[in-house]
Amino acid sequence: MEFQNTSVISETQSNEEQLDHDIKTIREQIKTLTHRRTILTSALLTSEMTQVFIDRANATPSSTTTTCISALKARVRAQTLESNQNLYRMCAGATMFECKDPDPHAVDEGRIIGIRIEAFSSATRTFNPPYYVLLNRPSSTSQSLHIHRHTVPPCIPLPALAAKYLPPPPPVAAIASGKGAKPQNLIRLVRELRREIVGYHKRQDAVKRLREELVGESEMRNRVKDVSVVNAEAEDLRIDCANGAIGRVRIEKNGTVEKAIVIGDDGKRKGGMERMIHGAGRIEDVAQIIKNR
Repeated sequence: MEFQNTSVISETQSNEEQLDHDIKTIREQIKTLTHRRTILTSALLTSEMTQVFIDRANATPSSTTTTCISALKARVRAQTLESNQNLYRMCAGATMFECKDPDPHAVDEGRIIGIRIEAFSSATRTFNPPYYVLLNRPSSTSQSLHIHRHTVPPCIPLPALAAKYLPPPPPVAAIASGKGAKPQNLIRLVRELRREIVGYHKRQDAVKRLREELVGESEMRNRVKDVSVVNAEAEDLRIDCANGAIGRVRIEKNGTVEKAIVIGDDGKRKGGMERMIHGAGRIEDVAQIIKNR
């Protein structure tokens, strides 16, 4: 009787694993097909043949085709606008614009220089909400810029970058003693800031994929309990295994594995596993290392 119960449990677990695998496969297929449909729709609406079809329909208008052509034109205009916007956001990762502070008491007559920074998510295949940095001058006679407002998350070292590339002007006493002001470099600030933001989102996407591969798959649930980010910068990763082992992975800003520490359930470090994880190179390859163990 005990042997039968064990067999039933084993068969049930096997069926559950197969069902989970089938569900995951179907979800991946739906995601792939949805993405392909989006690409084909965009290509069809912006193709020359579609425009030729519209021109021919306009040449011989009728009550039936007029409504259809009007709806098609609206779709084409919307798709063209979206395609141009995506192309612009992809090619121009950082843009500058001018705006005005509505505060009547704002300095420099409310003149604001705005920076918009884009970041693309490879996990969702969409653009993340843009980040904005607004700068102004202390007065109309000053040439130095300082950060007025921004939407950059605290985990991005914007204050340190601003102190390095947008240093404030020296006090009057320092100028009188012959110490000149350090030059500001807005272009370098934007470049370094965008590198930090893009790296941050890439690390988040990599950790999300790692969690899906190790925790989401049924055959790995009995081996890996959780994959979590330890700090807000998404540079420290914790992997909790079902056997009590704990792994800590340090990720560099560009996504490469900087250091790995694995402690077994006996409290001792597992040097071989640490070297394998570190040798993976990038965080995206860590999942395959753990699966092969």
